[in-house]
Amino acid sequence: MAGLRALGAPWVVMALCSLMFNCASLSWNQPTDYVELFAGDCAISRGEYKESRNVVPMDLRFGPDQDILSDAGFSNMLYQVLNLKPGAALWAAPVCSTSRGSTQRTASNPMGSNIGVTGLHNIMVGRVVILLCLAMAKKIWWCLEQPKGSLLEGHELFQRMLALRHTAVSRVSCSLGHFGGESLKPIWVYTSEAYAGAFNDYADRSLRPTNSQMVTHYVDSNGKQRIKGGPELKKSQSYPRRLFGIHVHVPSVL
Repeated sequence: MAGLRALGAPWVVMALCSLMFNCASLSWNQPTDYVELFAGDCAISRGEYKESRNVVPMDLRFGPDQDILSDAGFSNMLYQVLNLKPGAALWAAPVCSTSRGSTQRTASNPMGSNIGVTGLHNIMVGRVVILLCLAMAKKIWWCLEQPKGSLLEGHELFQRMLALRHTAVSRVSCSLGHFGGESLKPIWVYTSEAYAGAFNDYADRSLRPTNSQMVTHYVDSNGKQRIKGGPELKKSQSYPRRLFGIHVHVPSVL
């Protein structure tokens, strides 16, 4: 709680933590090393597990108790983040906030229509922000990954998080190919400023993609160069091995 007070976190976040710590059915005797939110195929979690680290992958496809939009799922995620041990890590890769006609999101209006699916997405981002605040308060290594061009950083609550006391967040521009991925898919990684330099240095920008089937280049009927997804595009969603255990290779500077 002292960490949250130092950040100047909203009282509701401290109230949530207090409720969790006073829940008699929860055990705090086995803290974990890593939590991966929106884990998908669990590439990072599997890599961490192979290194004998105690990892908790969380994704909606594993059941309703891991749905961040449900009360049970969000409570579960709160518990898992609070149960991380000192020096642990949190990785989150929520669905990206892109500009689409159906969402009405733009750079000047990142909240979009804020109804229907778009409204639910905004709630999801707000809950992710709360989890990041807990990570900062616990002084653990955390990363929020988004595809380059995402509008998530413009979300009202993300901006409020940046305005908290002693909050220094950096955005690292790199690509999955810089960590050994099969594609040069560009990404933005948000992390604490203290770790951003080390994370950036760990990216090997000399690496080049090994899979030529991710995208297809062609010339349209007007003679313009175009690009479209190839037969193995979905492989670009998997995290490469160099991202596994990256928090172990950067110094503890917080």
